[in-house]
Amino acid sequence: MSPKNVASLEKYSRQQVLQGLPAIETLIRSDMTTNLQLAMDSAILNGSGSSGQPTGILNTSGVNSIAMGTNGGAITLDSIINLEGNVVIDNGIVNPATTGYLTNGKVVNDLKKLKDSAGQYLYNVGGVVAGRGATPASINGYAISDSMQLPSNLTKGSSSGNCSSVIFGDFSQCLVGLWGGLEITVGEDSDDFSKALTSIRGIMTMDVAVRNPVSFGVIKDITTTL
Repeated sequence: MSPKNVASLEKYSRQQVLQGLPAIETLIRSDMTTNLQLAMDSAILNGSGSSGQPTGILNTSGVNSIAMGTNGGAITLDSIINLEGNVVIDNGIVNPATTGYLTNGKVVNDLKKLKDSAGQYLYNVGGVVAGRGATPASINGYAISDSMQLPSNLTKGSSSGNCSSVIFGDFSQCLVGLWGGLEITVGEDSDDFSKALTSIRGIMTMDVAVRNPVSFGVIKDITTTL
């Protein structure tokens, strides 16, 4: 790993300080924390590995990959099974408790519509729970969660900017390195000073390393109905 910086900048006015409740500081801290967490999630999952970004799971060399088609294609249970199968065949599951699926809400919407020949929904079906259910749920025996931090604007062939992704794997094999914690600095530049603004910068230094690439399988060309 090598240090990479992620930062959030918040500004508040003198008027806010005069009129605001003490909760304004809590709100600013909450916004900053949320911004940094979203940026870190995006880097862990889909960091490009260039322009100061970590290399995320989707872009890590050596991960298993399944293609839906020349121009992408709709999600199927067979593709989910093949994705899982590649990881299992490579002996990539180190800890079953941290193994599962992650995709975005668009793919989950289509997964919830999949049925077997008897009309039974395949999503979240188990010995106790039947039907679609709410997320986090399960499919093919593994937990599945959704995050819109996984892209839905990928391109495959003629499917331009409307392909989604899914990850299956043992997430204990994705390591996040931190150099120190959240560093918060309060300051005023010349432009802010003339406008009676105060700037708060939060910055963290981190990187991502996929310890065992074959512990993951990805699909990056799923076309969805939404």
